[in-house]
Amino acid sequence: MPQIGARFVAVSKVGACNPVFGCVERAAVSKILLAIVLACCFGTSAKDFRTLDHLQPSATKDVQTEAAQELILRVVKGRASSFVVTVDPSIGPKNRDTFRLVTDSGRLNITGTTGVAVAMGFYYYLAQYCSCHISWGGNQVNLPSELPVIAAPGVVVTSNDKLRYFSNVCTMSYSFVWWRWSHWETFIDWLAMSGFNMPLAFNGQEAIWQRVYLNMGFNQTDLDQYFAGPAFLAWQRMGNLYGWGGPLTRNWHLQQVALQHKILARMRSLGMIPVLPAFAGHVPRAFPRLFPGHEVIHMHNWGPFNKTYCCDPKYIAAFGKATFDSMLTADQDAIWVMQSWLFQEKGFWKPPQAKALLTSVPLEKGFWKPPQAKALLTSVPLGRMIVLDLSSEVKPTYNSLESYFGQPFIWCMLHDYGGVVDWYGMVDSINKGPFVGRAFPNSTMVGIGLTMEGINQNDVIYEFMNENLWRKQPRDVDKWFSSYVLRRYGVDETDVMKAWVLLAVWYKVEDLFGAWDLFVTSSSRPSTADSALYRYDLVDLTRQCLEVIANKFYSDLLTHYKARDLRPHNVSGVELGAGVYVSSSGLQLLGLLADLDTLLASDEHFLLGRWLEDAKALGTTDAEKQLYEYNARNQITLWGPRANKAPFNQAQFNKDVFSQVEQPFTYDRTLWPTQPTGDTVKLARHIHKSYRPTTVKHADFFRHLQRPQTTSQTGRSYEYANSVHQEIMYDPHVELRVVSDISDDQSIL
Repeated sequence: MPQIGARFVAVSKVGACNPVFGCVERAAVSKILLAIVLACCFGTSAKDFRTLDHLQPSATKDVQTEAAQELILRVVKGRASSFVVTVDPSIGPKNRDTFRLVTDSGRLNITGTTGVAVAMGFYYYLAQYCSCHISWGGNQVNLPSELPVIAAPGVVVTSNDKLRYFSNVCTMSYSFVWWRWSHWETFIDWLAMSGFNMPLAFNGQEAIWQRVYLNMGFNQTDLDQYFAGPAFLAWQRMGNLYGWGGPLTRNWHLQQVALQHKILARMRSLGMIPVLPAFAGHVPRAFPRLFPGHEVIHMHNWGPFNKTYCCDPKYIAAFGKATFDSMLTADQDAIWVMQSWLFQEKGFWKPPQAKALLTSVPLEKGFWKPPQAKALLTSVPLGRMIVLDLSSEVKPTYNSLESYFGQPFIWCMLHDYGGVVDWYGMVDSINKGPFVGRAFPNSTMVGIGLTMEGINQNDVIYEFMNENLWRKQPRDVDKWFSSYVLRRYGVDETDVMKAWVLLAVWYKVEDLFGAWDLFVTSSSRPSTADSALYRYDLVDLTRQCLEVIANKFYSDLLTHYKARDLRPHNVSGVELGAGVYVSSSGLQLLGLLADLDTLLASDEHFLLGRWLEDAKALGTTDAEKQLYEYNARNQITLWGPRANKAPFNQAQFNKDVFSQVEQPFTYDRTLWPTQPTGDTVKLARHIHKSYRPTTVKHADFFRHLQRPQTTSQTGRSYEYANSVHQEIMYDPHVELRVVSDISDDQSIL
């Protein structure tokens, strides 16, 4: 059984580590190299940089033109001949992507500085002129028979920043782990149309590391105990764990390397500049056996996993210089991309320490000499590192570190943690934040990015954020959400528009239920109900409402249990059994979960079977299929060897849950449906009728469950949302109006 935990690094003879650095970088052909710097190791565009000028597409204009034309063919198929593509780097300003749209002889000419610029212009036209929509959840591309005309001289749009970054280390495991080329091809198209030119490309790196470590003298057993299973590679790459869910098979390595080659080729053909992995600072447990003269330091536990190791802080500076030197051996123009998480750690990383890390060498020249800070990257020259301000929409770091003391940074929206699917997002912050970042005194902002941990959720937030690539000022949120409804569903539906306005601000729980009312009301109209994306959103919104309602049932269960409500009751002369209220509350909760499961089964986006079958499809032997299925099941349940940090010894109940439910599920091989069943609209309407009265009857409970989470709900959107709220919340007939045409047919459940 693979072991979990330890990480350590050779530090007393830094030069001995250079073979590790050099081999991986010589295998990387992109000009951007990524090193993930972890807080656990250390305790914790407003400006143009000449050091970034060389970050340009490697593909020729002809290659990019062909790639963009093929993308258009994949999206609109038979209508592709209506679009003429040209890549011309001279049409826009330096270090900014530009596209020009103009109609000529009945066809739309799209000229862009890169393939990405062309793709961005293509989607700009689809969305802004044809009211189309392309997202993770699905596409609505009903083009009019005659394309809208853009008369000469046309429309010219230029990006606000040089760089548009995409992805998070965790996304590779939460969302992409089981993807084949068909998934990636569609996704890269979306990246290009959304304007991203700096995507993270992490597939297949374990094959490179295996080659490196074997050449250094490690054996295969050492590596089998080091590499985590496919679903946990993100955290093994960050040094949080090792071995769990492994070992990786030879076939896995071959598949991932071949896939990475396709991914990189397609990204580069469109003019993207992929970000590749560099050395992250941790090595296999067997390292001391091969290099006994190196010092290692035992680090703390990460979650339920065993202890890890890292270098003595006094060597961090030399270690950083070696890291950057290794990049230079592969590419003298290499740029180090670093996440900003370490600067959010409490304790060590105060402004003086961060400043020492970021400013220890002159601009574009040399390396620091004697270290002034205990930091890995002390020796990186200004402008040779890009910092990802990872969660700028919630907790920006650039403003507390003087714009990273001169290092370029990218304003990123993280938004999603753990791949969860809750409905939320800070619209106001996303609308204004990038503009605030560029206007910050002496700002070094060079781009914006998405750093969510998981995709396939909250399409609206990402569509809204992505337009910041080219928007010149914050939007009128009311108008934007109104146009979003038309683009996403292909219909101009008033009730759904009102629902989205309610959700556009940080909603109160009763506003969530009000939006639910409006969504359900609109489901009676075929023009809306026929939209696959509307049905997807109807399921997702109903799911969110049921999750909130479950709080009431769970609260009732706890209340009755804590009151020791286990004795018999006499109600109106009728003798009730012991614990009747506990049982009743529990049954309510179980019933809700059953209804939720039935609803989710009606939409392909929520099917467990697809996640499991995608995992098994990558296996070439039964043993591989079983291992991958175990990885897939474990990641979404136990997430590791056990659910808690300590063994299940608190109570027999906990032991029973683990042994009878959680652990058996991870080893189970039962087949789950991969095709949806049931009528989404009927199910959602029935559930709404069944559960909406609970929210009215117990309005006080839900009113205090969640309060608005912003201190600045002002402006037209907030005022309009309040007016809609007043209209639907305090109309005594709203329930009858919403549910009067819903049948009592129980067969749909």
